[in-house]
Amino acid sequence: MLAAIDVGTNAVRLKIARILSDGAIEPLHEERDPIRPGEGVFKSRVMRKEVADRLLSTLRRYAALSKRHGARVRAVATSAIREARNRDEILRRVHRECGFELDVVSGREEARLICLGVLRGKAPEPALDPHRRGRRFHGGGFGQRGKRPRICGASPWERYGCRKPSTPASRSMPRGSR
Repeated sequence: MLAAIDVGTNAVRLKIARILSDGAIEPLHEERDPIRPGEGVFKSRVMRKEVADRLLSTLRRYAALSKRHGARVRAVATSAIREARNRDEILRRVHRECGFELDVVSGREEARLICLGVLRGKAPEPALDPHRRGRRFHGGGFGQRGKRPRICGASPWERYGCRKPSTPASRSMPRGSR
């Protein structure tokens, strides 16, 4: 069992799943809580205490759900925590109160994970227009762009021993909710 937690700018998401013997992912539980972790961060560069408390409350609940399912947790944070000057304090609280590490991913890694998640399980597209330059995936604080993805049918679960896929070139650019 695996649990993926995504701390975005506008919401926090949990997905608990089982990896089947054929490599397919069987979702068991999903949640999305629009708690706005990025509220005020892009102006002040600080996550206020009340916002951090909302985030930690949600993450403690996700930790309990993951434990109940016997799932290993992979938790990532994107632009809101990446931009917060007090992120180290927040990361320590997450570890102390929730019992897992919250990894702050770079914009490039964020774009790569989104691409892999969006394209997971899709068949190759041989009829793609050769002039098509890319696809956009919009998050709350940053917009991601993957350059002409072709076959990228792997999952973002690779940290758990799955084969590392080839990944299209990608980047993360400031956009969206501020």
